[in-house]
Amino acid sequence: MKSHSQLIDGVKKFPYPACFKTIDTGKYVACNSVISGLFGITPEDMEGLTVGDLKFLQPAWGKSYADKITQLDLRVRDEKDTVMDKHLYLAGNGDVLYQEMVKFPVLGAKKAVLGIVSYSDDLRPTLSYPTLYRAYRHFHGRQESVKRVLAYLKIDVHMHALPTEIQLLVFLEKADGHPDEEIARRLLLSVPQVESHLVAVRDMIVNRNLYTLLTPLMRDTKPCEKI
Repeated sequence: MKSHSQLIDGVKKFPYPACFKTIDTGKYVACNSVISGLFGITPEDMEGLTVGDLKFLQPAWGKSYADKITQLDLRVRDEKDTVMDKHLYLAGNGDVLYQEMVKFPVLGAKKAVLGIVSYSDDLRPTLSYPTLYRAYRHFHGRQESVKRVLAYLKIDVHMHALPTEIQLLVFLEKADGHPDEEIARRLLLSVPQVESHLVAVRDMIVNRNLYTLLTPLMRDTKPCEKI
């Protein structure tokens, strides 16, 4: 019982989304505020529910996601081993995450699986900027995705207007370090079109300096994660 209590305490204090559920009912026994916050509820509200009981922003997607989680739980039970998965996730506030989820069994006597601990990490920082935008487009329309990506990258505060999708994609390719000629090839544009879109984005910036947006986004190494 002491180890069980320590496990629950560890789940609740974990800095990333984490939970502990029973294997027989699939109900959450312990959750931390990080994972419950993704659903806009408290840990106490989440405990006692199953993943199928949770309310998702897009119910059709939520059902598919709940089915996926159930299948991962069954794999942990049957294999009695750790299972990992990467997937897009739509939070209750509309934010889009790229989760790396890890599930491992809690074993009892004779190695019977008593429950499952799950935790996840958000891999959005590992995505290229255009891939990040396309992740948002999986759930949202163009304008909403543009708004959310600019806000996630914390550059929306420097702009007085909203770029179009193609203008944003050209800018994001530029932020990833691609030269104009390569951006043109990647987006099936001409080089003058690329230059025109960058000028348009520049004119939407409060101080009309493109590097106000580009500089904070520059990375030492190119991201390698792909969805």
